[in-house]
Amino acid sequence: MPLRRHGGISLAVKALAPTLIIAAMWELYARLSRVPDYILPAPSEVWLSFTQHYEALAAHALVTLQESLAGLLLGVMIGSVTATVLYSSRSLRTALMPLLIMFNSFPKIAIAPVLILWLGTGVSSKVVLSALLVFFPITVNVLAGLMRVDPELLELFRSWRATSWTIFRMIRIPTAFPHFVDGVKVAIPLAVIGALIGEFIGASKGLGYLLLLAGSSLDVSLQFAALITMGLISLIPFYLLRHVQSRIARRWSWGGAEG
Repeated sequence: MPLRRHGGISLAVKALAPTLIIAAMWELYARLSRVPDYILPAPSEVWLSFTQHYEALAAHALVTLQESLAGLLLGVMIGSVTATVLYSSRSLRTALMPLLIMFNSFPKIAIAPVLILWLGTGVSSKVVLSALLVFFPITVNVLAGLMRVDPELLELFRSWRATSWTIFRMIRIPTAFPHFVDGVKVAIPLAVIGALIGEFIGASKGLGYLLLLAGSSLDVSLQFAALITMGLISLIPFYLLRHVQSRIARRWSWGGAEG
């Protein structure tokens, strides 16, 4: 037990060391250069803003986290189903992939006002916008995983006269799982960004709304505190995903390693 505790502390120190070094350098530069706080506040000023506005940051962060998680789940489900449909039909892949690539090139900030016009300034528009950003990386990664099957393993199952469903369930899904996880890792910050864009365009709560509010009063320390909070809430689904990945990977011999 003491060894495990020591190992956990060592790992935490290694993880926090780069952040602490950057914060120390930032603090030193802000103090020595005498840059005004309304341009570049020192980390100590940002921390002070954290302590002063803790309740507001927590309340707005909870809203953004809920919108991001809902958008992430919606985008993952639609993207996974779309990838499975595209995998099942070459003609559909040929017809739809150019449309998907073209749609992904649209700037989502230009779509946000239309979604808010259709769905209102409530949670729905933020969730849909978040899901739109998540959809493409999930679709591409899951489709790539379904297509990249070990030919020898596939031939082995066919020699056993396995059905298409059995091959899909026992080979293609485990093979696609690491690709799916990689797609979700890319999608997590995109989900938060999608919710934030929606809050910028029209909202009365959330970190995006708080950023605009702080910007209107030139409270740059609070803006930095909100941005750091946004980064922190992205870690919650990321580490949940790593936990789920490590548990599932143990059950599949060819399911890929934890990354």
